[in-house]
Amino acid sequence: MYGKDILAIAAGDVDTGMLRLIQGVTSAGAFILPPLILSWTERKYGINYFGDYKNASVQLILLTVVIMFVSSPFLEWTIRINQNMHLPEFLRGLENWMREKEDQLENMTKQLLTMNSISDFLINLLIIALIPAIGEELVFRGGVQNIFSRWTGNYHLGIWIAAILFSAIHVQFFGFIPRMLLGALFGYLFVWSRSIWIPVLAHFINNGTAVTGAYFLQRKGKSLEELDKIQDNSSPYMVVVSIVFASLILWAFYTYRTKTNLIDEQNG
Repeated sequence: MYGKDILAIAAGDVDTGMLRLIQGVTSAGAFILPPLILSWTERKYGINYFGDYKNASVQLILLTVVIMFVSSPFLEWTIRINQNMHLPEFLRGLENWMREKEDQLENMTKQLLTMNSISDFLINLLIIALIPAIGEELVFRGGVQNIFSRWTGNYHLGIWIAAILFSAIHVQFFGFIPRMLLGALFGYLFVWSRSIWIPVLAHFINNGTAVTGAYFLQRKGKSLEELDKIQDNSSPYMVVVSIVFASLILWAFYTYRTKTNLIDEQNG
């Protein structure tokens, strides 16, 4: 389609259209098909990897949207903390390699987020927000988390093991902590809601907000660096408020789903 071979791709000699194609096909093939096949083959054992879509009630959907926006200042604060972390002096070579990988992925992300039209924006929503949200949640919450929860007999361990693997697979070391926390949040939303579509929605909001912010900044003639400056402006007061309100809404989510499950069991 683009007249490039695999060596050109490895060397980074790709245009934005080709990069989007690779991103979309890879995400769909590596993250959506395998867990669907796993779920299909395990049906005979009565294992439900993805929960019941009917559990994604309007109330839980609204709470999920609020949770994602309210927790944003706290997550942005953890990003700043993580980015400013340094390894001991004897690991300077490792840190330099990690920074180099981080810069490479950052450059690729900026290339993907360069949008000159509404069609670019819609394509990016598909390949950066929607497909990864579905695929990564099917793999990590539906598959990995469920598997480790069964192996350990503890859903908390399953959630955090999946969250660590979820963050590690992105190979972005200076964003490891916030991505791990996001993975844990998605994991608890999945367990409490009993529906994979709730963490998919949360994941989509997280990625889609970044894509939307980048698009409208560029529409105003501003650079993508302005997005980082906006995200870095969260005050300590906002971070504390974010933690308090996100905790309260998470508690409301948990108690609502617990009461609903109890009523379902009594009626069931």
